[in-house]
Amino acid sequence: MPQQSFGTRTPAEKSEARGLHLRFALQPLDGSIGGASYREIAEALIGEPRVQADFIAIICVTASAAPFGAAVCS
Repeated sequence: MPQQSFGTRTPAEKSEARGLHLRFALQPLDGSIGGASYREIAEALIGEPRVQADFIAIICVTASAAPFGAAVCS
């Protein structure tokens, strides 16, 4: 395979990347129209473990602002 310079993509590669981007953008819209919550949409796109981990991380970052938040992080 010939080596391409950094940042150059063939039209087929650009088309594939655009299609993946549009798919990732349209899936949440479809879920929202279907009545799914933000959390349900996130779980469908990136998986429940990642959503749970991000939720716990946000709680831990804001633990100092909430009186009971620190209990979750310990």
